[in-house]
Amino acid sequence: MSEFIANLRHVPGHHGYKVTCDGRVFSFISNRDRHLHELSPAVADRGHLFVWLAYDDRPVFNRGKYRRPGRKRYIHQVALEAFVGPRPSPSHDACHRDGNPKNNHVDNLYWGTKTENREDARRHGTMRLGQDAGATLSQDQAAEIKTRLSNGENVLPLSQEFNVEPHVVQSIKSAKSWGWLLPELNGKMTVRVASRTRVLAGVTSLV
Repeated sequence: MSEFIANLRHVPGHHGYKVTCDGRVFSFISNRDRHLHELSPAVADRGHLFVWLAYDDRPVFNRGKYRRPGRKRYIHQVALEAFVGPRPSPSHDACHRDGNPKNNHVDNLYWGTKTENREDARRHGTMRLGQDAGATLSQDQAAEIKTRLSNGENVLPLSQEFNVEPHVVQSIKSAKSWGWLLPELNGKMTVRVASRTRVLAGVTSLV
């Protein structure tokens, strides 16, 4: 029990909450006996776990009750803030070393740049691509455009054919968008992930 208590840290900005080094969040706000109550996390659409935490502010009277304002907090961010320190800059993300969004042990977490986070997602195969990422074009369309550009076709006709603005096609040509996607080779789509090539399920990827 003493070892468990030693692993507890206060959650910065949220009085009455504590987190363990393995990402379990506890509250003693609403318990009259002041015993710790473990919160049950919910799962976000990308698999990350989150809980609702009240702020340090005083309760406000709302809808006939005194309520403490708060917000949704991702557990991997809370654990890093408590055990490592605050986010170094707005351009840093809370990253999982093994790519498992449910493994929120501090040893598996680090503050990384957005570029490092994207590279992690590509390496672990968890990065949203194509229409899943809210892109204007699907992955197949972007691959076809890139292939046809490499074969000498012009930006304007392609933009008209795919019903997008010319700058969308130009950004594919210059690799500002879909830069990890390479032209088709022997009818197989090629995805740039790192430095060596492999083929999986008909998709050639550089890993």
